[in-house]
Formats: sequence, C-alpha cells, structure tokens
Amino acid sequence: MTTTKDLTKIEKRFAKNYYEREGMKYDPKKINIKFIREKMKETAYHEAGHFVAKIFTDTDVLKTEALSIIPDKITNGRITYRSYLDLDRFINPIARRCEGYKLLLFWFVGDWTTMIIEQDESNDYSDYLSGFSYDIYKNADSMDISKAQKIADIISGPRMPAYKILSKAYKWTGEMLKIPSVWNAVETVAKILLSKGEINNKNEEITDLRFSLDVPRYFKFPKWKRRLSWNFKQKTPIFWK
Repeated sequence: MTTTKDLTKIEKRFAKNYYEREGMKYDPKKINIKFIREKMKETAYHEAGHFVAKIFTDTDVLKTEALSIIPDKITNGRITYRSYLDLDRFINPIARRCEGYKLLLFWFVGDWTTMIIEQDESNDYSDYLSGFSYDIYKNADSMDISKAQKIADIISGPRMPAYKILSKAYKWTGEMLKIPSVWNAVETVAKILLSKGEINNKNEEITDLRFSLDVPRYFKFPKWKRRLSWNFKQKTPIFWK
C-alpha cells in the first residue's frame, strides 16, 4: 500500500503548491497520491512536448531557459524561453503562414501528449475543441488553445480561414508525435522532469539535453519540409496536404 511516506520530495513539493494554488488546505498526511501522480505525469509530458516540438520545428535555437512541473499561481507547469517567433516580421504571406504553423504545433503539442498518455486521442479538431467553452479558449491568455487561436487569426486568409488552419495544425501535431524519435524524446524529457521537478540552463543543462536528444528536424522529412519550408521567391499560396 502506498503511503505519503513513499512520496518523493518532488511529489510533495508538487502537491503542496498544487493544493495551495487551488485554495485547499495542504496536509502532508492527507494527500490524494494517485491524483497527484497522475497530474504530475500529465504536466511533465505536456511541458516535454512543448520542448521537443521546438526542436523538431527548428525554432529553439538554444533559447529555452527552463522547464518546470512545479505549480505556481497560474499553471501546473511551464516552459520559459527568451523569445519566440514574431510573425509580424514576415512580410511574405507564405513565410508568415509556414512560421505560424510551427507555432501552432508548439501550442497544440501539450494537450496532444496528455491525450496520448491517457489513451484518449481524438484526431478531429471539433471533438478536441468541444472540451472548451468559447469564453475560456478565446479569452484566457494563459491557455494554449487561446494562443493558438490568435496565431490562426494572424495567418488566416479568404481561402484559408482560421478554423481550417487550426484543424490542419491539430492533425499535423498528432502526426508529429507519432514519429518514434519524437515521442521517445518526449518520454525522456518527461522522466527527467518527474525526477527533478524542473531544469534550467544555468549550467547548460537544457543545452546539453537538447543535443543529446535524437530529435530529427522537420526538413529531414519530405512531407514536413513541404509543409513548413518557405522561400522569398514564393508568390502564390501553397495548399498543404
């Protein structure tokens, strides 16, 4: 029988922060161990997915500063980076859309990893979206789906509305995670987070991790290169498959 004495320091730290964040009294002797471990695993895979997606899309460029699964006042976990893609700097509409899709893969991947480990995958964006009310995903800035919606609005056009973009990016995210080396990397990072709680780049820990992971870049795959690559000579829209 598992007791609170069997909890690791990281599990106790997660539990304390989570209970207090939710406005509940924290009692080390009355922790719902099963719930805490499930929530920790979900959070670890979620953040690991974000990190690996940045590597796959080749948008990390050593800018990730920290990964954490220790709850704060807003979220259970987070990935911290100095900067990310600024779509406004891309004048070429093809370039903006390609870079926008990379961002969408990044924001969708967290929830996708959770669905995979819970064996509750949905390849249909409408089914996924049904789990959110309009007000929540449209207005809550801290939610990944809200950030994805804003990106889709920026790169949308008359022939490619935001909803179609989101649906396509959602499907692509599932495909990305089915690449064995990508999923193996997610599991590796998740296990590290579960054992350490958080990692940062003060001692180049994240840099070393990034280079040790066997994550291929998207341009190594013809299909993905066609989807996410662009050049300034492109003048007409590409309708990706």
